[in-house]
Amino acid sequence: MLQNKQAYLVITSGGTKLNSSEDFLTPWLKYMLNFFGIEKVDIISADQMALDYDKSIKDAETQIENLFKD
Repeated sequence: MLQNKQAYLVITSGGTKLNSSEDFLTPWLKYMLNFFGIEKVDIISADQMALDYDKSIKDAETQIENLFKD
């Protein structure tokens, strides 16, 4: 359906670490996007915000900068 398309997922969480055993959202979203033909999925995460808000935001900003470097 949507071959050759790209998706950006911006995921935040209070305490769940991205791609941990408790993270059910990320794999499900990637599965659903793949089902519709979107295979290029970039993830920007600000996880564990309740533990260290500033670090989570800084890490997400770094991820964004790395995605769009020339």
